[in-house]
Amino acid sequence: MTYKQRLLTNDFVRSVLVSLLGLFISLYFNHSTAYAEQEGVGTVILLKGEVKETTASGEVRVMAKDMRVFEKSKINTAAASVVKIIFDDKSSVNVGPNSSMDVTEFKKNEPGVVSLIKGQIRSKVEKNLLQEQSSEEKSKFFVKTKNAAMGVRGTDFQVGFDPASNATKLDVIEGKVSMVTAPPGVDVNTLNPAKMDTMLNSPTAVKVSEGMRSEAAGDAKPAPPKAIPPSELQTMKKNDAVVSNPKEEKKEEKKEEKKEEKKEEKKEAKKEDKKEEKKETAKEDKKEVKKEDKKEEKKETAKEDKKEAPKEEKR
Repeated sequence: MTYKQRLLTNDFVRSVLVSLLGLFISLYFNHSTAYAEQEGVGTVILLKGEVKETTASGEVRVMAKDMRVFEKSKINTAAASVVKIIFDDKSSVNVGPNSSMDVTEFKKNEPGVVSLIKGQIRSKVEKNLLQEQSSEEKSKFFVKTKNAAMGVRGTDFQVGFDPASNATKLDVIEGKVSMVTAPPGVDVNTLNPAKMDTMLNSPTAVKVSEGMRSEAAGDAKPAPPKAIPPSELQTMKKNDAVVSNPKEEKKEEKKEEKKEEKKEEKKEAKKEDKKEEKKETAKEDKKEVKKEDKKEEKKETAKEDKKEAPKEEKR
C-alpha cells in the first residue's frame, strides 16, 4: 500500500468514527428525552379538586395521587384545586388554584425549569441538591413567566403571575432567589438555562433574600425587595402550600362570586326565555284551537243550511 493510499484509508476511518460518534451522541440524547417524556420526571404526592395534565402529544389526563408527571406537559388547576409534585431531583412544586404551569425541562444533573403561565406556585429546592451543584453563581432551579425569569439559589419561595397586568410577584420564605425581566422584544420562554443565568448575574437582576418580596411589571426592572409582613411570613412558614396575600384572596373571592352571579343570571335568563317561549307557544296553540273551532262552526252552519234548504223549497 502506497503512502497516499494509507492516508486516504486513515481519513476514511476517521470520518467513519466521527460519524459513528455523532450518531451515538444523537441517539443518547434522543433516548434521554424520549425516556423523560415516556417515564415522567415527577410524581403527584398531593391533590385536591380538579387537576388536568396536557402532555406534549396533546393527550389530556385527569390527574390523581401517585401519577407520574411528564416533561413538556402543562398542569392546569381549577378553582379551589391544588396539586403538589415532587420531581425526581427532589425539588417540589405546589400549584395553586386557577393556575397553569408548564413542566418545561428536567434533565438529569441539570437545573429543572418550569414556566408559570398564570396563577401561583410555591416551590422548594432540597438542600442536598444545592450542595451537589458546586457553583454558587449558578442557579439550581428556574421559574419563568411571560415577563421574568427567576433563578433559585435558596430553598423555599412563591411566585405569582397575572397575565392581564403582565406582572410577576416573588416571595422568598427561605434562602434567596434572583429575578430579572427580559429586555424589550425578548421572549423569556426562548431563554435556555445558560442565558437565564447570564441575565440573573447581570446588574439588572434583583436578588431577593429570605423574608423579602419583589415585583416585576412588564419589561421594567424588578422593584427593590421589601419585607413580607411578619404575620404573612409566619403563615407561609407554617404552611408549605401556596399562601395568598389576604387582599389577593379577597380579589379572587370577588372574581369567583361575580362568576357565580353571572352563571346564576344566565340560568335565570334561560328560565325566563323558556317561560316566554311557553307563553308564545300557548298563544299559538290557542290561535290554532280558535281557527279549528271556527272551521267546525262553519261546517256545522253549512250542514244546517243544507238541511233548511229543502224545507224552504217544499214551502
